[in-house]
Amino acid sequence: MTPTPNNFVSDQRKVNQKPLTVQEIFHRAKTQRAKLVIALERAGRPLSMRQLELATGIERPTICRRISELQESGLVRIDHYGVCTISRYPKVGYYVNVKGGSHGQGTLF
Repeated sequence: MTPTPNNFVSDQRKVNQKPLTVQEIFHRAKTQRAKLVIALERAGRPLSMRQLELATGIERPTICRRISELQESGLVRIDHYGVCTISRYPKVGYYVNVKGGSHGQGTLF
């Protein structure tokens, strides 16, 4: 099967992208962490990673990494496990924002 012109163009863009600098990578990670904390704060209820993906537009593997970083810093914690309201997958973690975070560690923003 031959690729459609649209698929070919999008693949070309990915190949021709300029690699990110270290500063851009750190800036992107910082922005993603901020988006996740804000999304959890605004929701006012625990959210799963799938719900965070829909709210922020960040891919789930990235959310997983950022949530781990936020948990280590004390800004986010797991509230409970339950069934996902979107996928119906059992044993999904629901995360909440910890107001104020931990002041003893460095800031993520």
